[in-house]
This record gives sequence, structure tokens and C-alpha cells, in this order.
Amino acid sequence: MNDITYLYEPEKGKIYDFTALLNLFTRCKSLDELYSDYDISVPRNVRTAYSRLREYMKNDLPLIRLFFHTAESGVTFFANLLAESLVNGESVEEVINAFNDIDTDELQIKLLDFYDSKNHFPDSFYQFLLENKKLLMVFLDGINLDADLKWNMLSLIESPEGTKRKMVKLLTDFARELEIEYDNHRKLIDEYYETVGKRFEAYGDSRLMKMSDNYASLVKSGRFTTVRLAVGFFIPFSIQYKMYKRLLNVYLGFDYDKGLQVVQDIHEDEITFFKAFTDETRISIIKTIKDGELFASEIAERLGLPLSSLSHHLDILYQSGLVERRNEGKRSYYKIRPDSINIALRQLKKIIH
Repeated sequence: MNDITYLYEPEKGKIYDFTALLNLFTRCKSLDELYSDYDISVPRNVRTAYSRLREYMKNDLPLIRLFFHTAESGVTFFANLLAESLVNGESVEEVINAFNDIDTDELQIKLLDFYDSKNHFPDSFYQFLLENKKLLMVFLDGINLDADLKWNMLSLIESPEGTKRKMVKLLTDFARELEIEYDNHRKLIDEYYETVGKRFEAYGDSRLMKMSDNYASLVKSGRFTTVRLAVGFFIPFSIQYKMYKRLLNVYLGFDYDKGLQVVQDIHEDEITFFKAFTDETRISIIKTIKDGELFASEIAERLGLPLSSLSHHLDILYQSGLVERRNEGKRSYYKIRPDSINIALRQLKKIIH
């Protein structure tokens, strides 16, 4: 593995907050929605700041969505346009200036190329479409996007200069409002920067390597010579990555350690859950007690199992929360928990899909 230089530059997290928030505005009214699958709650001051910023930007959401919604490729059009600036930029202002410097002809071509995700045509093909309105409309009809996105694509194509000016103003206004929130929470943010910094100083990236498979695989890949750690205020429990050439930016939510622990706990719960449903004996136990409570010896007798073997399977079912155990004297009684089974099945469906 290559030698890696580690940098701790917490304020670089502002650039990630800037783009992440605009992306989140297109899909989450409340920041809690981002963590709805986890048993954690976003701090009230962060929730309040998010809600105010989204309310401020709500009239511009259709245009924001064109640039910041997550496409089939897993990235946004804005991130695709400005990959280098988002990783190497020193400030949000620098990122906005980089966007403003993009030639409008290039902007139109890159827009069509980005949303034509199933094809890889040369720029000349998209330039030809821009010069032939009827063919352009046929092309847009064939792209798998909703009507609102197509409408805003067409608006940019028909008025590239006007749309770009509107977008620059929108980004500049949002950057100003975001900075107001940073100023309002300056003391708290400084504490977060210090907390994450001390954690990294004490443990390096050993905990990240241990608990985050994504982080470990990226660092071990040999692709990067520099890893920059930054801190995000609006992604408290998450870890996100952006990379450009040999540089990997790692954006740590200020309470990412808690997020890692919750995800690990969920992963362990999923393992226990799968163990409960991947053994014929345990399925047979569930069938045996589905109509009522039985004590262990009765279950063993009905299934023809030694009690020692049955106890192992019952323990797994109990740990997974699928059966309820009641002790009475020397006997242990078991019955299924239909509510837990239904929740587990919904969880399985979510994992599969």
C-alpha cells in the first residue's frame, strides 16, 4: 500500500455541506428523514437550521433539482460538472466562481450528455441535437426523466445565459444564508472541530478502518496519496467521500462515531436475523409454536430433537426477537412474536430492494 499523507482540515466540510444540503432539499423536508432507518435523532439546532434554509430555497427547488438531484449514475449534475473544484476548492465562493466560468455551450452539451446516461456519444452528437429542435424533442422524449426535470432541461437549453445567471445568484444567496447559520453556531461548530480533531489525534484512522468497510477499502486500494478529513455540520452521523485523481476527501459528520456504532449494531442485528431464517430447524420451531405457547421439552418432543440442540436454536430465535421466552419454575416457555416477525420481514424486503 502506498504511503498516505493525512490532512485534518475541518473547515473544508463547508463545501460538502453546501452541495449536500442542496441535494437533500430535493428529497427531504426534514433532516430527520435522512436517518429514518436508524434509531438516532438529529440535534434540534441542526434540524432548525436545515428547515430554515430549505424554506428559504423552496421557490427555487425545481431548478435546484436539475443540478443537484441524484441521477442514475449516483452523482449529481453539479458534481459531475465541477468534480475537481469540489475536491480541491478552498471555499464555497471558489466553487461558485468555477461554475460561473463554465461556457454556456459546454454547459448545454454536458447537460445532455449527463442525463443521457445509457449512451456515450461524442460532444458533436449533442451539438447536432442543439441545432435541430425537432430531433432534440425526440431525444428528450426518450430520456427516462420526469416532466419537471425535462422542462427545466429545456429551459436551460433555450436560455442558457439566463439560466446560468439565475443559478449563480441562487448559489450565491444560499451561500450567504448558509454562512449566517455557521455564524449563529460558531461556538458549537468550533467544539465539533476540536472533538473530531482530538479523536483523530488519539486514534488516527484505526477506528474508521475497523468500523467502515467503505473507508477501509478506499484507503487500502492504493489509489490515493493524500486523505483529507473534513467535518460536516449538516450530516451529523454520516461519512461521505469525494475523490479526484490521487486525493480522497473524507467528510465526517461531527458525531460520525455514533453513526458508525449504530450501523454496526444494525449490521449485527441483520446477521442474527438472517441466522434465524436460514435454518430449517428454526423454521420448524416457528411453525410448531405459531398456534400457542409451548415449553422447551414439548417443542423438542414434537420435532424429535435433543434438548441440547433445541436450546441452541431457541437462543438464536430469542436473540433475534422473533420469539418470546417466559420462565416459570424450571420450565422455559416459548411463543412467537408476530409483530417482530412482520417487522423483520419488512426489514428483509428493505435490504433486498
